[in-house]
Amino acid sequence: MKKYILFSVLYFLIFQSSYSQWFWQNPLPSCNTMYCVFFIDNQTGWLTSDLGVIYKSTNGGVNWFTQSSGTTNALETIFFLDSQTGWIGGSYGTILKTTNSGVSWTALSSGTTSVILDIWFLDSQTGWVTDYGGHIIKTTNSGTNWIVFSCGSTINLENVYFADSQTGWVSGYNEKIFKSTNGGINWFSQYSGSSTITLYGLNFINSQTGWASGSSGTILKTTNGGNNWNAQTTGLDYMLMSVKFIDAQTGYCAGDYGTIIKTTNGGTNWLTQTSGTSNWLLNTFFIDSQTGWVVGTPGTIERTINGGTNWIPVSSGPQNRLYGIKFVNNLTGWAVGESGMIIKTTDGGTSWITQPTGFNNFFTDVFFLNPQTGWAVGYLSAIYNTTNGGLNWISQPNGANTVLNSVFFINAQTGWVMSTGGQLYKTTNSGVNWFSQTSTETYDGGAVRFVNAQTGYAVGAQVIKSTNGGANWIQQTSGNNNFLYSLCFTDSITGWAAGEGETIIHTTNGGLNWYTQPVYGANQLLYIYLINSQTGWVVGNLGKIYRTNDAGIHWRPLISPTSTILYCVNAADTSNVWVCGYFGTILKSTNEGGITYLNNITNVSVPDKYFLHQNFPNPFNPVTTIRFEIPHSEIEGKITTLKIFDILGKEIATLVNENLKPGTYEVTFDGSNLASGIYFYTLFSDNFMQSKKMLLIK
Repeated sequence: MKKYILFSVLYFLIFQSSYSQWFWQNPLPSCNTMYCVFFIDNQTGWLTSDLGVIYKSTNGGVNWFTQSSGTTNALETIFFLDSQTGWIGGSYGTILKTTNSGVSWTALSSGTTSVILDIWFLDSQTGWVTDYGGHIIKTTNSGTNWIVFSCGSTINLENVYFADSQTGWVSGYNEKIFKSTNGGINWFSQYSGSSTITLYGLNFINSQTGWASGSSGTILKTTNGGNNWNAQTTGLDYMLMSVKFIDAQTGYCAGDYGTIIKTTNGGTNWLTQTSGTSNWLLNTFFIDSQTGWVVGTPGTIERTINGGTNWIPVSSGPQNRLYGIKFVNNLTGWAVGESGMIIKTTDGGTSWITQPTGFNNFFTDVFFLNPQTGWAVGYLSAIYNTTNGGLNWISQPNGANTVLNSVFFINAQTGWVMSTGGQLYKTTNSGVNWFSQTSTETYDGGAVRFVNAQTGYAVGAQVIKSTNGGANWIQQTSGNNNFLYSLCFTDSITGWAAGEGETIIHTTNGGLNWYTQPVYGANQLLYIYLINSQTGWVVGNLGKIYRTNDAGIHWRPLISPTSTILYCVNAADTSNVWVCGYFGTILKSTNEGGITYLNNITNVSVPDKYFLHQNFPNPFNPVTTIRFEIPHSEIEGKITTLKIFDILGKEIATLVNENLKPGTYEVTFDGSNLASGIYFYTLFSDNFMQSKKMLLIK
């Protein structure tokens, strides 16, 4: 028993700050899909999201804070029985349970690997879930054990509802509704409509009266327990993803394109309400006739306290795509993106202020020399300059009409921009005038960087170099056939470029030779940035973030709180790092220091069991080494994680987070930025967990 308790505590510690490496700065609380919302009263509620994120509110949904789920799976449905006891369902058969209001969640074995689409509990013991594939899964002991039943069809079952221990309904694809009268053991078809319509919502107010909603504006109603279902007229052709009735007369539906409709006569008539958004609304929940919430994509949360007459956005911050971000110190930075957006922060990203330019197209890149002087470039050959920190932006036409992808200045006078066609433009008077410099790029230029007034590099379909300020360019042999989006140089001869696939190429001799640095699991790497010769980051599609502490010998995946596209990364130092991307995403990290090198000890035999060694030296100041052993495993692809926590259980750093081959490893931890005290390091891999204590004395 003691061993089990210790494992549970350590598991909670591992995941309670699983995304603390990166936290959201825009939009808030995040841009991830919000799947489902559930309130037990007008103050206390939860909602579920992508990547295992659970949010809780204790003030009616005005503010939300995260709760640790212990998983990174998408969480699609939630049900609470009372203020303490609730269940969540999600992808890969995930079912979670809490008995303490979400402070901790326990993973339950569901008996399926399909996505759990809906969940319903009648009391503390008896509940049902539905999944892809036509399964209804039932528990009679609060989720400890589950029994799988079939509705007789393999369609996706989007909804489940039980009026009592015997009588229930499920609905889903092909406009099908099934009913059970023996607790879900057997099911018979009650309604089968169009094969092109999916019923996404199902709600009953008693054993006789209920509604189903779905695609093509479909709403069905029954007043005799489902023996008959009658179509109601909505006048819409949208997907109605959710339906919720407060009583026999008052109900709401929510769906795509920000659709919210309301009825006050049982569905005979439906009136459209103004949501103020065009985003997809996936779920709605009402606690009474006046107080309700809707959630959806991307990160949409709205609430009403007057029956939908007004819907108040809870999520805040612009959701324009942000393509470029640049910080000049720990406090001051800018981000740019679509619709001519330029936003500035002077408090490290806690708040952002829009800076108007009069330009309404796309900005693709931004560069600042200091807190006052900077440039932003974009579509229609847009070049805008500020000399007062962005209070005013002045257009600097270059006479072309193309898309400018990249801007870089080496001083206040001299800079370059690069177009998608590979054309380069240079200024020697701060952008007042620009003249064309012909490159050997013939299409799709990516980025340009200069290391001094004479030596520069550009990438795109190929790698080119200039040694005379851009007057002439010479193609370099990189050995790479993938398109390169970004490059970074830390001195005149040492540089990196990143692009399609898992591509990062590196040179240490000014581009005479380039060699590949693998980045496993990447899709498209859109931006690379190194703060010094050893430490850097690369970001790309699917929310991927990688870091190196050894000049790119190893690029290690970091835990990202999003799966959206990340376009740019920038850092003020090794600790303060920002990334930006789709849907206005801005993420910040303040604890990215710590790992310097993961070394595979090759002169020892392959271990036969997991083992975490005591760090040495211990006590330490400020550097210590942690050794651990990974044996052969029957399960391939398991991720090994090594994390540092303070004495309160707060995550300080993730040292390892990757699929490691069997062997013995050493990793160096640098506590230079930490206060003296007791810290814990924990190894988690393939259901193994071990934690040890270390002491930092300065």
